[in-house]
Amino acid sequence: MRANVASGNVPDVFYVTPPMGAEYTPSGKLLNLSPYLQRDNVSPDNYYPALQKTFDCADGTVFGIPKDWNSLGLFYNKTMVQAAGLTDPATWTWDDLTNAAQKLNVNGVAGVSLPADASRWGAFLYAAGGQMLSDDGKKANFTSQAAQDAATFYTNFEKTKTGVMPSDVGAGWDGEAFGKGLAAITFEGGWMIPYMASTFPNVQYGIAPMPKDAKTGKSSDLVYTNAWGASANTQHPDAAWQVIKYMTGSDYEQQVLHDGFALPSLKSLETDSYFGFNPGVQVLLQGAQNGVADFYGPADTEVHKDVADALESVMLGKASVADALNQASTKVNTWIQQNE
Repeated sequence: MRANVASGNVPDVFYVTPPMGAEYTPSGKLLNLSPYLQRDNVSPDNYYPALQKTFDCADGTVFGIPKDWNSLGLFYNKTMVQAAGLTDPATWTWDDLTNAAQKLNVNGVAGVSLPADASRWGAFLYAAGGQMLSDDGKKANFTSQAAQDAATFYTNFEKTKTGVMPSDVGAGWDGEAFGKGLAAITFEGGWMIPYMASTFPNVQYGIAPMPKDAKTGKSSDLVYTNAWGASANTQHPDAAWQVIKYMTGSDYEQQVLHDGFALPSLKSLETDSYFGFNPGVQVLLQGAQNGVADFYGPADTEVHKDVADALESVMLGKASVADALNQASTKVNTWIQQNE
């Protein structure tokens, strides 16, 4: 897509990822959708703020509309949790998760599978009251005590052998480790539902909300989304808008929801009958209320890489939490300074 944009060979309408939005909005590559929204009485407030914010300018000008989204949930093997005599995971705190992982860590099964991944750890960081970057996005902010507490909690499963990284058990990702019964708990999104149905249909599992940090009394989540946008140079701006309006309208978003593909970005669909028949998906919908976009502006790639490396170094016993986060912070700050 970057090569196409550089050469001017761009479709009229296309997916806009958060990094694309951050790069192409200030460079004038995306069509300003605000006049079309205003003309057709489509309010940006119809969409969840955590999703829409990623594609808006500071003044509220809209360059992309979130097409759908997903969040994280606590996926647990019902058979294993019941056999261990554990309480309902819907009420768990971090302490409950630690205790559960210990009890579930039997017969060659890990209590929990967690990757060295900022796109999972971030949910715990925010629950602890931390931040990934400063409010202005110009400085790493994940060396605070809250961040260290979250990183210590997250990496302790691997260090105490009550949890595994997927590579520890020969799995390509957490979903595979969970589906194969190599881990009783993992944290994934709605993409797990069709994956489990097609690959591991006999596994009985449930989905619970993200556990609360007992210190803050809060749970947090991460939200993942892309938007529909249009080329600023399209020769058919009104037609492009009509496509975007349809693909982010209630008729199509409801179809996507009922197909089990993703969650709707329209707030009006949160009372759809589908959720009554699919309580696990209803749990994932809560991510819109306490979720933070898993996107960190121009430094997004650098943040994800350096934080993942820091978590892995702790999990492998190569660095302390404080040292690993400080080293990652230095790398992120250096990158930001060099690319301002």
